[in-house]
Amino acid sequence: MITRLTTILTIALLAGINALQAQITLTGTIRAEGETVPFAHVDLFTPSDSTKAVARSITDFNGAYSIGNLKPGRYTIEVSYVGYETLREPLRLRMPSAGASVTRDYTLQPSAKQLSEVTVTADRATVMADKTVYRFTKEQREAARNSADLMEHVGTLTIDPITGVLGELDGTPVKILINGINSTLNDLRAIPADKIRKVDVYTLPPAKYATSSQRVINVITSQLDSGTSGGFDVTSAVATGFVNGNAYLTYVSGNHRISADYQIELRDYDNRRSNRNYTYFLGGDTYTYDYTMRDHFGYTYHTPRLKYTYARPDDLTLQVTASPAFNKRFNHGDETVLLNDATAEATAWRDNDASTFSPSLDIYLSKQLDKNSEITANVVGTYFHSSQNTNNSLDAGADSPESYTDLMHQSVNRYSVIGEVGYSRRMGLNTLNVGVRSSVSQSWSDTRNVLSAYELTRYRSDDTDNYIYAEYSGAWKKIMFMASLGGHIAHASNDDASYTKFLFTPRLMVSYPFARYHTLRLMFQSSPIIPTISQLSDNAVLQTPRMIHAGNPHLHSGTTVAPMLYYQLTRSRVDMKALVAYQHSFSPIEMSYHEAVIDGRPYVVASEVNLNSSSTVAAGVNMRIDAIPNTLSFMMSAIAQRQSVETDGQTYSLWYCPINYGVSFRKGAWGVAYQGSLPHKELDGTAIAKNYLSSNLQAYWQHRNVRLSLGCYWLGTQAEYRSESIPNRYFHEKTHTVIRNNRSMVVVGVSWNFNTGKKKEDITRKFNNSDTDSGLFE
Repeated sequence: MITRLTTILTIALLAGINALQAQITLTGTIRAEGETVPFAHVDLFTPSDSTKAVARSITDFNGAYSIGNLKPGRYTIEVSYVGYETLREPLRLRMPSAGASVTRDYTLQPSAKQLSEVTVTADRATVMADKTVYRFTKEQREAARNSADLMEHVGTLTIDPITGVLGELDGTPVKILINGINSTLNDLRAIPADKIRKVDVYTLPPAKYATSSQRVINVITSQLDSGTSGGFDVTSAVATGFVNGNAYLTYVSGNHRISADYQIELRDYDNRRSNRNYTYFLGGDTYTYDYTMRDHFGYTYHTPRLKYTYARPDDLTLQVTASPAFNKRFNHGDETVLLNDATAEATAWRDNDASTFSPSLDIYLSKQLDKNSEITANVVGTYFHSSQNTNNSLDAGADSPESYTDLMHQSVNRYSVIGEVGYSRRMGLNTLNVGVRSSVSQSWSDTRNVLSAYELTRYRSDDTDNYIYAEYSGAWKKIMFMASLGGHIAHASNDDASYTKFLFTPRLMVSYPFARYHTLRLMFQSSPIIPTISQLSDNAVLQTPRMIHAGNPHLHSGTTVAPMLYYQLTRSRVDMKALVAYQHSFSPIEMSYHEAVIDGRPYVVASEVNLNSSSTVAAGVNMRIDAIPNTLSFMMSAIAQRQSVETDGQTYSLWYCPINYGVSFRKGAWGVAYQGSLPHKELDGTAIAKNYLSSNLQAYWQHRNVRLSLGCYWLGTQAEYRSESIPNRYFHEKTHTVIRNNRSMVVVGVSWNFNTGKKKEDITRKFNNSDTDSGLFE
């Protein structure tokens, strides 16, 4: 009896111990619309109390979650993510026959409310530490011809009607990535709107783009279609030389993809009027020159690209891109010149031509090491051949010392290679990126100019920039963060000077969301200022009888640092971003002036130098309001700022506030859009520039993938520019220019695109390097 009782008690005790030790780990993956969902909330409740979670988790970048130390029993699981219906269902956990892990995967459905709205709403935007992630509604996708149309639903992004370039309303340029690959609007036009999963808009770009002044966006696509896609987009003025044109074609077969596109930007204006007034203070004497000119000027930029891609999903990507770009620009005109307070009159002629041929080859390779890590490599080689011829002359009479003829010729050959290797690893909600990039370039220039007595001289320059970076980002409770350390070793040498400089470029961002729709970000970033080959040139141009514009081989690198406080509000009809910022530049590169005597004659020499410092204090707001969903939207940008520059021992400051605005209306197949800006002055280096009123109107009719448009650019005004040098002891300059050809310029446009085929998975690319420094003297 005692033995039986002992056995029963032992069994009961062991069962109790086993029950106490029975701990289950619940794991799984959250998906929505065919993709994993990062940062989704997973909560467990007991059936008796649905108000207090007993355990919770947040999915990582791969949409995976894990909740440990759970007892067997009945629960209610709740999965929630903005823009999707909250999933809530009963869950019973039993101890598995093997191990202690139970897997449950869940799929979220789009919110029915969101599907009825047309704009990128609060519940369609997810705010993260360094970026905002936008998604699109069904109505937006159906109304768009292609993915390029969708970009105008993302915050305050807009396509500039004059240049056809995607940018922020405030004028900040945008760098476009598609699945991490450096791309263009033509690449976006070739992708159907229903293939876009989301758009990442970076507030602070990743470390590999830290030297870029552009806003970086990354468009993430779903499986693309195998087959053929393509189209064209052309806008042309009716009565003058103004053309923006694009054509693109892509063919996909299996893991192979071939694409080609071409872009042309043409301007040809024969009625540009300008007045330039110069006053020089040289050797105790004052010289004045008042130029009145009408000239014919223009430019043509041709950008063809051919790209081959081999992509084995989740394994290997190889991409090769060739781009033999070339461009030309010119201006020819005669001038009337009043000398020394109109005591004498002269005639002048300007004849300038320049061209650049810049073929490049870009090779990109990516290898997925495992589910969470990847290694990438990128090599870009570019060759530039540039030539420039300038014939500037002034005839004040055979015996006048003011008469001159300046025949400048420059030919530049430049080679550059950029290489980058990086490694990325995801660890739950955290990500580590490390990499190194090195750029090497060498140029030779053959020059005839006033400083060489128009004898041919050869000039060589070399520069390298080695950049190493490490970046770590993640989340802790409600706080999201990103920190990176980077350093540049910049070296430049030429026939006159040489320098090596280390530039430390750390960056930090801390983001805190509150009250669901609001986010605060504290940011600090730094970036290098590296002189270009053209700035380091020994070339020179005689601009007037008393001024020489010359390069400066003695320039060196500088650094810009900028702390910022950033506030973001994202609601269903309001997308607002406000900031307060301070920017300080050490050794900035700006224009400066000094007196020099050449062949016994005094001149003012204008050249770029390293100033002591410059700074900007700014506060502003970018806002989009969707007044009537799917019909009427307003945008506005206003940034008040005070710029200061220290030069020649003096500090000059200027307050100004550029204001840009836009409105768009669409009803059915018809639409109209208007963009404008108010006049304002701003400090442009060591000059005060006045920007005049801009006013651009465009209306269109769209049927499926065909759009016909009619517009009026510079409505009621014309392209107009005015600038004035800040006070200095050597000279004073005032210029005023108008282009009468584009006053109330009427333009017409037509675009069409197509897409056929079956689905095939797309690729993701991490590096996007390029070189655009032709070395041509400006």
